[in-house]
Amino acid sequence: MSNEADFLDAVLHIDEQFIQDGYEQGRIIGQEVERKEGAALGVQKGFEIGNEVGFYEGCLQVWEALCISHPELFSDRSLKSLQILREKIAEFSWNDPRKEDILDVLDQIRGKFKQSKSQIGEPLPKASVQGVYF
Repeated sequence: MSNEADFLDAVLHIDEQFIQDGYEQGRIIGQEVERKEGAALGVQKGFEIGNEVGFYEGCLQVWEALCISHPELFSDRSLKSLQILREKIAEFSWNDPRKEDILDVLDQIRGKFKQSKSQIGEPLPKASVQGVYF
């Protein structure tokens, strides 16, 4: 009688076991999918941020070259602003994406870029970098 009771008990609880097994398999597959999607999103956002900072650095290099060839175009104030922009770009962490203040530094770079641009008076096309507006 004990074997029959164990058998009937197993049959009665088989649906619970299948539900539990399905839940566990779904959780494992979901974690794998989330990890892949997270990595893809991280690559995309990292590229966008790198593109933006690269744009700022490229503009800075052009302005610095102009400072050498045409120093009369730049006031002391604009030169100081460019120096601070250079320091902020150098402060940006390219090697440690987990650094917590990376977005704060990016905001400071954006602000200093806008300030430098307005002091120099050099208009830049808005379509220079996709998604970056001045």
